[in-house]
Amino acid sequence: MKKSLLITENALILFIAIMLFGAFTSGTQAILNIAAVLSLVLIIVLALHSPRSLYKHGNILYQQNKLLLLSLIVFILWSMICILFFTYKDQQRMALFQLCLDWRYALIVLFAGIILYHRNSSLQKAILISFISTLGFIVFISPLWQYFKVSDLPYYLSLRDGFAFYVVMLAPFLLTWGLRPKVKWYIYGFSVFTLLGAFLYLAFAGSRGGMLSLLLECLLGIFLLAPDKKTACYLCGKIIIGMLLILLIAYLSFPQTRDKVRQSLHEQDLTSGRITIVATRYPMIMNSIPHYLHGIGYDGATYSLYLNDHHAPPAYIFKREGNYIIYSNDEPIFIRFLYNLGFIGLALFLWTLITMILVNWRNYKAYHHFFALGLLLSAVGYYLVFCQFEAVRMPSFFMLLMITLLTNKSKEHEGAEGAA
Repeated sequence: MKKSLLITENALILFIAIMLFGAFTSGTQAILNIAAVLSLVLIIVLALHSPRSLYKHGNILYQQNKLLLLSLIVFILWSMICILFFTYKDQQRMALFQLCLDWRYALIVLFAGIILYHRNSSLQKAILISFISTLGFIVFISPLWQYFKVSDLPYYLSLRDGFAFYVVMLAPFLLTWGLRPKVKWYIYGFSVFTLLGAFLYLAFAGSRGGMLSLLLECLLGIFLLAPDKKTACYLCGKIIIGMLLILLIAYLSFPQTRDKVRQSLHEQDLTSGRITIVATRYPMIMNSIPHYLHGIGYDGATYSLYLNDHHAPPAYIFKREGNYIIYSNDEPIFIRFLYNLGFIGLALFLWTLITMILVNWRNYKAYHHFFALGLLLSAVGYYLVFCQFEAVRMPSFFMLLMITLLTNKSKEHEGAEGAA
């Protein structure tokens, strides 16, 4: 019986790792769904085998994460209130469906973590391996994969829209794993090579927000990981020089990189139309006190419908479906939350995000928990930097929150930093 239970637990850990690979890549929906269903089945099997452990472990996680859970629950409750009572044109079903889509995989990870609480270290290692493998797949394999796929977008845009934000989210885990003190030389070499490859990927894709985010993640991570300021300055200098050389090579080799650099240097449409988008759509959407309080619909569920009804200029659109226009929702993250959930929703989101960052900071400083540092850098680089340039992905936000809940451990628990 113990052997079969161990096999079931190992299978669940494997399927969670595969599911995360599917969740942090594009074009892998089949892998994601299959792994999610199998994970859910194994969670149910293990829960039926030991129902008391589900309650016991869940209570422990609750005791360790009261503040983070409180902020998350209040944010979700406000989202539900906005969906049920304030969604534009009675589109509650669409908004509620979007909320369920955003939560589905994060909840599977949470329940897996509760069931496998006694094997938390193994689960964290599997998550870390999954994140690093996924980043390697995106940087080294996805360019070839996307090249042979049929797409309406130019090749470099398919890479940027499909994978750039995942690079920004996953790079900190490789950084903190490969550049931590006393790491083996080949792990350090692989990590630096892959991080520079990730920067080249973002440069080729023309993602200025991605390049800036990755640079800041690397600099902040090095200063936190380095044993002293002298070493930190030396490593930061090497990273900056390496990235500048890569940017120069990309500038000389790829027209889309050249165009983005010139656009930035000459301040020609520096924000790629985002100032125009905000200037025309913000007054149209935020035209009343109720909209400032609660917005028009969760996660942009009614964004295009509202703009169509109010005859927004047909500029910077995603596509047309007859007379109906699907508008590009590229506003910075804070303005997008104003549209969706109002100032109250924005304040609750910031509370939840800052709490998550502080929890991971405490875990790193108190227990030298390098996985927690990866979560911290990912949250800072993606949500506070990258999402000022590109649209936010809420499923990834909930996923990082759930992983933070599972890794916010007491000192006696091992983290994933021992993974090698």
